[in-house]
Amino acid sequence: MTDLTSLLRFYLRHKVAELHDQNVRLEFIGDLSRFDTGLRGEIERARKLTADNTRLTLILALSYGARHDMLLAAKRVAAAALRGEIDPAALNENDFAEHLQTASFPDPDLIVRTSGERRLSNFLLWESAYAELAFLDVMWPDFDETHFAALMTDFAGRERRFGKRLAEASAL
Repeated sequence: MTDLTSLLRFYLRHKVAELHDQNVRLEFIGDLSRFDTGLRGEIERARKLTADNTRLTLILALSYGARHDMLLAAKRVAAAALRGEIDPAALNENDFAEHLQTASFPDPDLIVRTSGERRLSNFLLWESAYAELAFLDVMWPDFDETHFAALMTDFAGRERRFGKRLAEASAL
């Protein structure tokens, strides 16, 4: 873990200004309490520096697991119900999603999995319900503009139905 956190620390110290200059907002999800106070301070400084940027939001998932996030959301919903703030019988998917770490972000349209793996690996399980999936045999460090352009071309040709049957989606 030391190598990965050292790499993260390096990028937070030396590359966040470049993201800021490009109008990129940097956000984080996951259990950040697992990191030392110095790294958490770097994360918070990066978040604050880029908070008002609007061109793109880059979300880093650090020590993140979707099952854990959903469990914590369920606990928050249960606690709110016990306080009388939520009627469990009236709870819907949107209400539940408001308790996930990703509540302030739109669901992804496309999830790209590199390295030849063909699974989501506990990543954004709730949010990926209607995402298009792409699996590449290239390793992440080798993923480049050519791969990205090919993904965008493929994605543009897909018919998004968001859980609806073909006839229903055509009416959208």
